[in-house]
Amino acid sequence: MTGSPDIQSLIEQKRLEIYFQPIASIRRRNVVGVEALCRAHDGDGPIAPHQLFSAAHEQGASAALDQACQHEALRRFAPLPVEGKRDDQLILFLNVHPTSVESESFVSKLLERVQNEGLEPRRVVVEILETEMREAIARRAAHQLRDAGFLVALDDIGAGSSNLDRIAMVRPDILKADSGLVSGLDTDYLKREVFKSLVHLSEKIGGWIIAEGVETLSEALTVLDLGGDFMQGYFLARPSLLKSVAELEPVSATAREFKARLLESVRHNREVHNERLDILRAMRGALKGGAPDEFEARLRPLLASCSSVVSVCLLDLDGVQITESLVNDVPFLPQKTVIFAPPPRGTDHSFREYFYLLLEGSLDPFVTAPYVPLPSGDLCVTISTFAEGAAGERSVLTVHFRVEE
Repeated sequence: MTGSPDIQSLIEQKRLEIYFQPIASIRRRNVVGVEALCRAHDGDGPIAPHQLFSAAHEQGASAALDQACQHEALRRFAPLPVEGKRDDQLILFLNVHPTSVESESFVSKLLERVQNEGLEPRRVVVEILETEMREAIARRAAHQLRDAGFLVALDDIGAGSSNLDRIAMVRPDILKADSGLVSGLDTDYLKREVFKSLVHLSEKIGGWIIAEGVETLSEALTVLDLGGDFMQGYFLARPSLLKSVAELEPVSATAREFKARLLESVRHNREVHNERLDILRAMRGALKGGAPDEFEARLRPLLASCSSVVSVCLLDLDGVQITESLVNDVPFLPQKTVIFAPPPRGTDHSFREYFYLLLEGSLDPFVTAPYVPLPSGDLCVTISTFAEGAAGERSVLTVHFRVEE
């Protein structure tokens, strides 16, 4: 179409349409909800969403359009049949415009609309985009919504303008991870760590986290690998004029693939772990009966044949490094040598878990979770164990192993 659409005319002529995009749980293997997305059309055809909402803003009709969309979404959702599941278990995710939320009567009017459609507020999730609201308004709205029985979601978590402090402010029941964070999650270690931290956060606050914008099987499997479950995106289903909610084949297929992946991961991890322990035992054997000043001579030949080892050193029982770090022949980016320099003799490791949990936790050998240590700047795990010197004295052997992504 050409020109700017007349928003009031679109509302009066009932030219608004509601598309629903399913939100699914892979572990439960079903659709748990749908997000309502407002679309419109005129005599020339469909109106692009960005054009629709831009026109509403220009015409001062954002609140009117938002309320009309809410009304139509609730009307369409209420009778939506669900195949193989009780209808009252499906939840509606409802976007609300900041101008609507600013109204003191926003929650009471929304509650009235919900009840008029025969729905319970517990089946409606109100998505708050706090970046476009004043803090006091977002806080008040979230409080009133909860008191009225609604669920509250915080949208676009992980987007460029989002701040984690708004989570504490709004206290949401659901976090929605932004599609920009989810896109490429399967190939970007830093994105995975951010998403994993959001999964842990959602567990701590007793809520869900939903991955938005999942477009590939690999992204879906990575969400599951990181402890997530709920997701939406083109991989599962595109928004549509949904007439009923049925099982989605990608959900079942992903669940099957994830189960097979878990079994393969267990097998692979067991093999890798056993290989690392073999290297650890060989190094401990090479050091037995030797003095710290013989450390490099005894381990250098062995290190050269262990490409998975990044570095190795010895600590005394106070956690102080008593040898230089023996570093394998690995490439370093020049800038990494500043902040990721291998620790020298005399470095205090006593506060590192691979030291104090080995000594105090009776965990020998002790294996850390993957992290980025000082020696390389790459993702590694550290395994520590006791080594025996010439006079039977004990020291702590720490070996950093590279983790292949």
